Amino acid sequence: MIKLMKTNFYKMFHSWSFWLTLLLMPFINIMTMITKNEEYSGRVKESIYDKWSVIQCPETCFTHLSSFVFIAVLLIGMIIGDEYSSGAIRNKLVAGYSRIQLYTGYLLTSIVECFLVHIICTVVCYGICCTLYGYDGYFLTFVSMLVRSLAPAAALCVLTLFCIVAAGNRIIGMVAAILGDLIICLCYSANLSVYARLDNSEISEFSHKLYIIIDSLLPSFYSGWFVDPVDKAIDLRTAIQPSCGWCMITMTLFCITGYIIFEKKDMK
Repeated sequence: MIKLMKTNFYKMFHSWSFWLTLLLMPFINIMTMITKNEEYSGRVKESIYDKWSVIQCPETCFTHLSSFVFIAVLLIGMIIGDEYSSGAIRNKLVAGYSRIQLYTGYLLTSIVECFLVHIICTVVCYGICCTLYGYDGYFLTFVSMLVRSLAPAAALCVLTLFCIVAAGNRIIGMVAAILGDLIICLCYSANLSVYARLDNSEISEFSHKLYIIIDSLLPSFYSGWFVDPVDKAIDLRTAIQPSCGWCMITMTLFCITGYIIFEKKDMK
């Protein structure tokens, strides 16, 4: 298993998709810094904030999470997808590795890869903001946000791996991951827009909690708490961010289903 993981990580660190994504992704957040530089510098008198602080972290350090499903598809698709077309999976099975070992190796490599890109991007942007606008003294708050944001990132990663494994083909799996996430988001958004138009008196306590749970189970939607928490709080009519444990449930379900499918997949 250790040899298998070394091989996977060697491939990851020699992948152009990993380094290109690592290089370009921070610019998604840096664009916000450029457009709001005057406000973050404290030179906008009508701003409710004196200067940049941890309150602006969602828009300066976590904006990339709004498109993380595309990032996960690119990273995992390039690393693992060609294992099917090249016949590497069959060769590893012949070499004595079990399917559980192979899937666990792919799972750990995928999560580590996505975590590295996400964490480095977030920390780099936080460091840039602290350098340009001054340290606000709330580093532990930032760390707490970063740790909780790992849950939707991991869930989107596992979802992508599941789609590729289920399809048995890199391209089909990558397209399925994107389309699946898009369709779910569109359907839930349409439902949520109807919910938003209802008066508080028309919404039962059960319905309110159910919407919050469903929203938290969907990684792309739960990511919104780190990208735009104010809008999320308004849409769901709550001032408290739901637990990231709901996203972990989604991740666990796709992990188990992925193991089952991979175990029964015909590799001939």
